[in-house]
Amino acid sequence: MIEQRDSYTAGNSQRVAKYSLLIAKEMGYSLRERELLFKAAALHDIGKIATPDSVLLKPDKLSRLEYNLIKEHVNVGVKMLKNIPMFEDISYIIKYHHEKYDGSGYPDGLAGDDIPELSRIMMVADAFDAMTTNRIYKHKKNVESALRELESLSEIHYHPKVVNAALKALSSIEIIDDFNQAPITEIEQQRFVYFYKDAVTELYNVKFLETVLKNNSTDKRYKKALIVSLHKFDIYNKKHSWERGDETLKKFAYLLCKLFKDTLIFRVRANDFVLLLQNEANERNIIDEEIKNFIKSAELEFDFNIYDLKNDDIHSYDDLKKLL
Repeated sequence: MIEQRDSYTAGNSQRVAKYSLLIAKEMGYSLRERELLFKAAALHDIGKIATPDSVLLKPDKLSRLEYNLIKEHVNVGVKMLKNIPMFEDISYIIKYHHEKYDGSGYPDGLAGDDIPELSRIMMVADAFDAMTTNRIYKHKKNVESALRELESLSEIHYHPKVVNAALKALSSIEIIDDFNQAPITEIEQQRFVYFYKDAVTELYNVKFLETVLKNNSTDKRYKKALIVSLHKFDIYNKKHSWERGDETLKKFAYLLCKLFKDTLIFRVRANDFVLLLQNEANERNIIDEEIKNFIKSAELEFDFNIYDLKNDDIHSYDDLKKLL
């Protein structure tokens, strides 16, 4: 049920179960203990069934209030599993998998050896998965970098014995490179509409542009930014109405999507559009005659500029805004 709402949660549970088993085996836990841990890891986020969609499906960093809401998934999950005899023996493992070695975790602020042993393992496995999985708002680390981070947080967030075991057990793990938070299922597509789409044109919005530019500093996927600005729209709206102005914006957005297929297109201000291009752009030919004719027929004016993301040092929307 959870995976139908959020594919990241489903994949996370599978991976955490796998990593937990590897660490537990390295530490010499019995088959029975490993089975309990695997079962707990597979269900560790079951309580998210009660998390509001607006929080669970948010493809961005959570606010403090949203974070407090999502923390409740632990207590919800424990209450659910305690009432099912076959899962009662794993509820305590799940309850404490967000504690931290220094006592700064939740729900009870346990520290050090007071945290149940199997929960300590799941804490590290869950953290390792978070570090090595792409999210929209951050790039994943490679295995070596993730293990270094775990080591740096030993005796702060994680039990040193578990970290030492993880350094051995996970050093040769192969991270599947096909997971990301791009919309796949219908509900995930709607999540993007809710969070990252402009309400009028259904192009991407500034929030998503900021995220893409931040990630582009690492992956260098996009080379150029084409900025198209429409002018005299205030006159157009006064003459024809705001409703017709919105329709014209929609038609212009559709035209951009038709001419620039497989390109990320954003509406960043009322009448400004940003296109991120993966290939080198020919500035003389990039604006099609169809665009010019459309703008002329609407009695509007426009200008456009192409910027090199690397050479012009564009790593955020603020950098781009200075050029608008």
